[in-house]
Order: sequence, then structure tokens, then C-alpha cells
Amino acid sequence: MNTGIVQSLSQGGVANTGGVGGTNPLGKDAFLKLLTTQLQFQDPLKPLNSTEFIAQLTQLTQLEETQKMSSVLADATRQIGELSNYSAAGLIGKQVRVLGGSVRVTEGESTSLTYSIPEKIRSGIMDIADSTGTIIQTFDLGVQSAGMHAIIWDGKDANGAAVPSGKYLYRVAAENAEGNLVPASTYAQGQVSGITYDNGIAYLMVNGEPVPASDIVQINN
Repeated sequence: MNTGIVQSLSQGGVANTGGVGGTNPLGKDAFLKLLTTQLQFQDPLKPLNSTEFIAQLTQLTQLEETQKMSSVLADATRQIGELSNYSAAGLIGKQVRVLGGSVRVTEGESTSLTYSIPEKIRSGIMDIADSTGTIIQTFDLGVQSAGMHAIIWDGKDANGAAVPSGKYLYRVAAENAEGNLVPASTYAQGQVSGITYDNGIAYLMVNGEPVPASDIVQINN
């Protein structure tokens, strides 16, 4: 039997290349079985020398340590996820600002539409649309510096009529002094009313919609 079988299978992360689907990782037991088989069927005229044997045992030890480390990392990831979910529960009842250009409007009340731009702009507009995507109001932003900005919307359409209560979307289009488009980020605001879980990940319920905790940019009491 070729004395390099275990070596060739163990180099580059211990792989089994005999399958149709490409390389598959060998476990510790499979590695040890290969090594034992190699010793049983080695050529008596060309026995495995001590250097090769020690090298292969070292590879076995490294494989076992790698598997242990993977297990430890998996446990740590799970614990971090559980801690994150526990922390999210403390946000219930808090007012938060999250990524996303949507807003809940109550008829007759004004609301703040927040956005940020990464650089100074020479012109820009904000469009507000209803649930069907129809634009009902537009604001001229003019010249603005980089940073966070807000438009106070009185809840009326372009004709001055109060819009029905419900969810509305808004987006910002802007350009700099060179006439290039400047990407703007929009934000939604609301109170965290609860938490829902999907595949072990916590989502905050803000304005009746699930929001990943990673989308939160500001928390207010």
C-alpha cells in the first residue's frame, strides 16, 4: 500500500477526494482508520519511517484540536445570539430610529421625516408616496450640508388636504455641485411594541413591522 495515502488525504485540511461531489472533510475517526490501514498493509520492504509516522500523528492531533475549536466557536456564537435576544427585550417601550423610509401618519398630526446625506448637496427633493406608490407630496430641499436633516410634514398632500391615517413612504434624491447623485439614507421612527423571533434572530416590532436590531441607529427613552 502506498505509504503516502494518509499524507495526501490530510494535506490542506484533511480531505476525501474520492467522491463525485469534490472534496469532503474527513473526521478524526476516518483519519485514524486510514492510518491504521496504512500500517497494516505497508510494504515490508519499504516500511513507514518514524519521521512520516510522527508527522501523520501530528496531523491527527491538529485535526482533533481544530474540531474542538470549531465546537467552542459554535457555542460562543450561540451564547452571543442568546445575549443579543435578551438585550433586545429591554427595548420594548423605547422610542427608536431605524433605517428605512416609512412613517405612520395619524390624520391631523405632523410628523418628522429624517434623512442623512454624506456630503454637501446643491439641490434635492423628498417625495412622499402612499401605499400604492403614488406620490402625494414633494419637498424641495435646496442646498444642504452633509449630515442628518429632518422635514416636518403636516400630514397633507400637495393639494393641502389631510391624508388618511396609515403608512407612507418617502425617499430623497439629491446631487452635489458636480451634478452627481448623492446617496441619502432615510429613517423610520416609532416605539418598540414587542419582539418576534425568526430562526433564533430577534426582530423588533416598530410601527407594526419587524425590524432587525442591527437597523437601529438611535434609542430614546
